[in-house]
Amino acid sequence: MTLSDPPRAALSTLETRHLELVRNTVLRILSTKQAEDVFAEVADGLPTQETAKYKPHCDEEELDDRTQPSARARDLVRTWRSDFDLGSLELESNVISTYQQTPLQAREFKARLIEITAVVIHTLAALLFSHTNHPPYKKPPPKNKIVMVDGWPQVTDELVPSRVPTYLYHNDYLDDDIYPLGIADIAAYWAETHLFGGVVVFYQGDNETELPTDLLPPSSLPLDDKRFLDVYLHPDCRFKVFRLSDAQIDQFVGFGVHGEPSASSPFPLKPERNTVRLFPAIAMSHYNVYRSKNDRKVREIDIARLNWGGRMEDDPQMMELVEERKKAELKQGNDGI
Repeated sequence: MTLSDPPRAALSTLETRHLELVRNTVLRILSTKQAEDVFAEVADGLPTQETAKYKPHCDEEELDDRTQPSARARDLVRTWRSDFDLGSLELESNVISTYQQTPLQAREFKARLIEITAVVIHTLAALLFSHTNHPPYKKPPPKNKIVMVDGWPQVTDELVPSRVPTYLYHNDYLDDDIYPLGIADIAAYWAETHLFGGVVVFYQGDNETELPTDLLPPSSLPLDDKRFLDVYLHPDCRFKVFRLSDAQIDQFVGFGVHGEPSASSPFPLKPERNTVRLFPAIAMSHYNVYRSKNDRKVREIDIARLNWGGRMEDDPQMMELVEERKKAELKQGNDGI
């Protein structure tokens, strides 16, 4: 936890129309089944098999047969959602003031509305975790240490504690020593990821740090249309940070502000085929893509040694080639029957 937290202000200090828009957006999102599932997992302090599927502990005994959150957690979330006074929620004053000072008709207003919505959702998730989980938190158990013997890995009897303090974590947001709510904030970044499709981050303007373009794969070249406060999502498990299209931004805002009760939720959002994708390790330090400087510590990165590997899902062209190859092989097999 930080030694001196920044000043805070309640949502109720916003002017009427600004407050109405963020309140409607947050409540609309919280009313979705996706949000109920995510917040129930926060209350349980445990993910389901689905939300843990890319993590190394996805097959552990505590998660066996856990296909959905507990009924107790669902009931708790529904009660909490109906009773909570959103106007009393306090956020960092700069988030409140920046949103308030942005005119409704300004081009960047949608991004500011998304920003304050993400911060509200994050804060609610952190508070819920704090009230429903208590130390020692549920977390992955120790693992047997593996050492190399004559060039071969060998499992030892020595147990190595888990490096993560809770099952609910995003691999890139583990700096609880700088978070106002500590481990609860770690769980809140996890909640953002599984609700929105990634931690909500923004392009914050030109960065003086220049990244050698000859070291970058084509999908991560510098932004072709640098605009203040472009909106990005930062997924987990080595998936690349990706920029939301204007249509996706409209979906995000429109669902909360104008969405009919029967309208389907756009969340979690996924990257469009030709969107800008950034390597998580350098998104903050080299591209100035983040929400707050205190989201995570910036590590020293040796660009020349950076592992440019990633997930195939982040290369849509390659995915299409693989799919075409599968179809061709299937057709060839059928023709031979």
